[in-house]
Amino acid sequence: MSLSAILTEAFNFFRNNMKQLFLLIFPISILMSGIKFWLISVLSVISDSVVAGEMDTVQIDTSLVIAALVYVVLLTILYASLTLFLEVRSNGYEPKTSQVLLTSLNFVPGLLLAGVLSSLAIFGPYIILLTISPLLAILGIFTGIFLYIRLLFVNFMIVVERLTPLEAIKRSFYFSSPIMLKTVAIVLLNIPIILVYSLAAKVIPDGILIIDIVTASLFTFFGLIIDVALFRLYMVSRPNKVDEEA
Repeated sequence: MSLSAILTEAFNFFRNNMKQLFLLIFPISILMSGIKFWLISVLSVISDSVVAGEMDTVQIDTSLVIAALVYVVLLTILYASLTLFLEVRSNGYEPKTSQVLLTSLNFVPGLLLAGVLSSLAIFGPYIILLTISPLLAILGIFTGIFLYIRLLFVNFMIVVERLTPLEAIKRSFYFSSPIMLKTVAIVLLNIPIILVYSLAAKVIPDGILIIDIVTASLFTFFGLIIDVALFRLYMVSRPNKVDEEA
């Protein structure tokens, strides 16, 4: 299937299921945005203290760590819910929002572990090469980007094919090889979304936190069309359950 056809189908799916996707995803996105802006404000204060040389006043409260962990869990729930909804709707069913949300919780532990392992694989080369030489760190950056693209289908494989995190990482790496250019093209659609969000952030009056949170949440929601496109690419590219390396 051509890339244009995949993007068209993703757009139509997103448009036709926008109401239920909004009810499923937007509340989670609101919570995430609230935590993100709070974390940014706290880290900004800490950064200013460090720059000013006031190290004695810098305190890393446990609430900061807890908030970061909650954010990661919410992000995992968001993608688990989205993927499960995409799978169920693609099979012709019309699930209730509450059912999707509750069922998605079963995949959170596996997705969290996969996220940790994938992050180690993506950032590991950069950290290792940076310790050797700053110049080699550039190679580590490109290696990380390459691995990021190759592991974009891990979440789908955990939720749709019920694979373990390690199996999903292995299969995603081999599965994504022949469709890497299409994957990159879809991922690059994040650039216009980021640019529009940056322009919107400049127009929004400063100091109105609730508007910042809602705006960020809306852009997170509409940005999910990229994940829908990746899921569609995944579905049309798995003829034999990706068994070539099984």
